[in-house]
Amino acid sequence: MSILLKISRVSRTAIPGVFLAVIAMAGDDSSNGSQEESGSESDEYFQLENCISRSAIRRTEVIDDRTIVFYMSHQKIYLNRLPNRCSGLRSARTFSYRATGSQLCNVDTIKVVRSMGGRPNTGPSCGLGKFRPVTKEEVAMIKNKDVEIPPEEPPQSDDSDESALEDG
Repeated sequence: MSILLKISRVSRTAIPGVFLAVIAMAGDDSSNGSQEESGSESDEYFQLENCISRSAIRRTEVIDDRTIVFYMSHQKIYLNRLPNRCSGLRSARTFSYRATGSQLCNVDTIKVVRSMGGRPNTGPSCGLGKFRPVTKEEVAMIKNKDVEIPPEEPPQSDDSDESALEDG
């Protein structure tokens, strides 16, 4: 039974990694060279951005209590996976934010906005995560639960899991 648990653990980390590798390869073909250079290898692998332009935000879509899609001008789409669950975000589907400057960044917070008797009522404040560029197809897959949203950091390889697979 412990071998099955190890295989399951490897599958949960390997499948999202493969999905992101495919996304990264597809992104290389359509890249126009405007991607910022980053010193972090994991940021390049996942194409994460710390900030997006507030003036370029056209609309947002709340997927669940941890996931927001930002639809931008010029057909760009960003997925933001909050570091923690934001209670009531999915049911309210509306949030506000206060950011300093012209950008919305991963260090900024959002507030859930609920309508109570026709009047807006703010709920909990929640921190944003980093912004990941995605396609419409990827958004559809995430909404349909066809793919699990990968973590911001690449999965750490654990030699004990690999050796268990080779031995078993």
